[in-house]
Amino acid sequence: MFIPNSFYIITDLFHLRENSNTPLWFDLLLILSFAWNGLLAGILSVRHMEKIVELLWIDKKELIFLAPVMLLNALGIFIGRYLRYNSWDVITNPFHLMMDIFNLLKHPIAYKDAWGMIIFYSIFITLLYMTIKRVNKYIS
Repeated sequence: MFIPNSFYIITDLFHLRENSNTPLWFDLLLILSFAWNGLLAGILSVRHMEKIVELLWIDKKELIFLAPVMLLNALGIFIGRYLRYNSWDVITNPFHLMMDIFNLLKHPIAYKDAWGMIIFYSIFITLLYMTIKRVNKYIS
């Protein structure tokens, strides 16, 4: 419920606009610094989950765990950014949230743009995760 919030921060770049009060470069650096920290927090959270799963699974096929987790993260990003739900809506507005998710699953062709965003964000954060994980092996 909360991990997608870490990855979600990168979508705040959508808010980047020329503003007469603040230089654009300042807003870019500010948003990127928060997005970078969010991405790292999300990656570390997924890595902790992966380590727990590795203890339970003998067959350590990374993508069997990673692909569905990152797909769910991307779905969470979509739900927050485009459907405008928040984490607390799981408790305060669960029926509307579930109906919107159900419609998304039931009518994939009608929501092809949504699924495009979800799939490509999923691929992006999976590649980001795997890249940082591999780089860490060479640094350590």
